[in-house]
Amino acid sequence: MPDMNRVLNFALICMMAAMFQQYLTIKGKLDDSKRLRDSSSERESHKTLLESVQMQGSSVWCRWQHDQAVRLCWVHNLCYLPQQNEFVVFRGNKSRYHGVPDDRFSPALQDFSSVRNHGANHFNFAEYPLEAARNFNVQVVPGVTLAFNRFKPDNLMHAIHDDLLPMYETLLVDMQVPDVGAHDVRLAFMEGWDPGEYRQLYEIFSPHRPVYRNELDWNAMVCFEKVHAGLSRATTFYQYGFTEPQGPIEGSTADGCVVRRFAEFVRMRLGIELTAAAPDGEYVVLISRRANRQILNEAEVALAAARTLGARAITVSPETHDVPVMIALVSRAAVVVGVHGALLALAAFMRPAAALVELFPYAVDPAHYAPYRTLAGLPRMRVAYRAWRVASSHDARAHPDAAPERGGIRHLPADEQRRILASESVPRHLCCSDPEWLYRIYQDTHVDIPSFVATLEEAVAERRRMLESGGDGEEGGCDEGGVVLSPGPVRDIECDASTDDARRKLVGITWRAPNNLAYFNVSVAQYEVLVRERGKEDVNAFLLGTENFTFATDETAARQVYYVWVKCIVDKSVAGPFNDRAHECEV
Repeated sequence: MPDMNRVLNFALICMMAAMFQQYLTIKGKLDDSKRLRDSSSERESHKTLLESVQMQGSSVWCRWQHDQAVRLCWVHNLCYLPQQNEFVVFRGNKSRYHGVPDDRFSPALQDFSSVRNHGANHFNFAEYPLEAARNFNVQVVPGVTLAFNRFKPDNLMHAIHDDLLPMYETLLVDMQVPDVGAHDVRLAFMEGWDPGEYRQLYEIFSPHRPVYRNELDWNAMVCFEKVHAGLSRATTFYQYGFTEPQGPIEGSTADGCVVRRFAEFVRMRLGIELTAAAPDGEYVVLISRRANRQILNEAEVALAAARTLGARAITVSPETHDVPVMIALVSRAAVVVGVHGALLALAAFMRPAAALVELFPYAVDPAHYAPYRTLAGLPRMRVAYRAWRVASSHDARAHPDAAPERGGIRHLPADEQRRILASESVPRHLCCSDPEWLYRIYQDTHVDIPSFVATLEEAVAERRRMLESGGDGEEGGCDEGGVVLSPGPVRDIECDASTDDARRKLVGITWRAPNNLAYFNVSVAQYEVLVRERGKEDVNAFLLGTENFTFATDETAARQVYYVWVKCIVDKSVAGPFNDRAHECEV
């Protein structure tokens, strides 16, 4: 019997192997067929786009014609020569230009990054006659592409502030992409940097692999079917001192709620789930720098922070944690502490009512270097911020023999070295190679624990006030509770004159609720009524819970006219419009 079982098992195995082999054969044929179809489709698409370039040429549409700094352009059939680093349009009878200024070389058609008026990041194109298109070996990129220059993608602050936040805003608002990250828009990074250590953060914005300039075939011309050139500046809040000392951008429209939604998008695409509270209780994150700008008594700082908060302290650094892990840890932290530097841009991911304490080396004035204070202070960002500064040169360890770009000063004349060593505060300066600034910012720091704890306690106290006033919900005051609907205009305003028992002249006003209010789930509906008598400037305002209002008039006047405006307010905060034209009530 055992022999028979072995025979049956062997036969069963052979049959299953034959079936699996048949499955692989069929699957291979299906895969080959799909590959052939895909390849045929790609060839057909390539042929169609190539014909479009060669027969229709290029067209350009720009908005905000009179301001290069905010101008953004769409280009149909935009081509690029990698070897010459030159964008090309082929102009023929079917080409269309709209909003393209006559002086597009003064100095450029538009900026090609979110950093304003930086000469290395301008966008323009050379014009070729349409018939020249047949002279190039062309590779085509189908569909819609967002093309721009990353500003400094090897630095996390620049990556987030200059590229990622503006890219999110551009896709969502300017290009009207409803589902950022899952759309069909391609990305093209045309500045020539390698993908870099933060490539993962860039590549989550599209299902397609980005086009990197330095990976293009230098013997071919690349033609993009449709290109949105450049990035929105709506989210930028800091300028780096190219024409004036660095500081917050005057008139910036950046808003903390946009930052929070960007942060939630990044977490979602990285697979980071953010719970209302850390699973193991609150903790402090200490951002550590290992290569330079070190905290010499780092363990003491971590212990002091933990004791002050009554929580754990977690030390993170790029050497020990990858970016997604650092984002996850910072997102749940109650307090983040770190020396001034690019990694503090992780504050963009801090939860509402968290606290950020920034440490500054000796002679570096926090008021002059404030990107993270500006970030924390954005409207509706709700991050408590405090700066701590080394008070004594004895707590600083400088590196005068380092390379100049890392704070060395030995290459300077002796009197300039003496001046820098004697200085107690770095004067305001332009970007980016001021030797005194570099000497001071690359110092290592011994943190005075009592003064640090005092600063930390101030930040924690502000954090508690934020918690008491608005909670620490995920949106931090940005949560709209689902879709917020505004009431429409009130209807059928009418007036009626009468007298009361005391023979006083009365004006009664009635109206009907907005038409869309019947579809609202409203707990409170109120009406604001404005009344102004003709010939007078004073306006009387009333807030009512009914759809009617009566007021007494001047009994001595023979004839009076009142102008009336009414609007609806739901749940005490969401208001509709007043009636467009004042309703006249004649008595």
